Amino acid sequence: ISQYDYMVQLCREGWKKKVQGVISKEKEQEYVDRIKMELGVIKEIGLEGYFLIVQDYIAFARKNNWLVGPSRGSVGGCLAAYLMYITGIDPIYYGLSFERFYNAGRNTKDNKTMPDIDTDFPRDKRELVIEYIKNKYGHDKVAQIVTFHELKGKSSIKEVLRAHKAVSND
Repeated sequence: ISQYDYMVQLCREGWKKKVQGVISKEKEQEYVDRIKMELGVIKEIGLEGYFLIVQDYIAFARKNNWLVGPSRGSVGGCLAAYLMYITGIDPIYYGLSFERFYNAGRNTKDNKTMPDIDTDFPRDKRELVIEYIKNKYGHDKVAQIVTFHELKGKSSIKEVLRAHKAVSND
């Protein structure tokens, strides 16, 4: 079975639980059209593997009863992500756009932009999820990205105290 076929299978399974019999017959065609369009775009740009990896480590976290954020950022507009249990937000119900997640119109000949799927885990489980990904897909295939923020005023003092464990994370 190809990655694309497996992704379609996961979407069908999600469809049976999240859409079929839950929405009206009149509304169902909107979902059908949307998932066909999204799967076509995902296949065209070759992101099936990316979706399957994200789905896998989110399923791993859920299987271990760890909290996983319902959605953050533009992926909330992706019906495929919803059907695959990557997100918990129905983008059609909330009127969210897939094009905000991925829009080929932003690409140029020299620069192709790819979407990202932001995922939240509890701080104390983050390293366990990363270790799972490294063990399953290879340590040489996993990289972490650092983000820099500018802190001002009270937030800078709070972050220094937090780093020195003088205040809680709450």
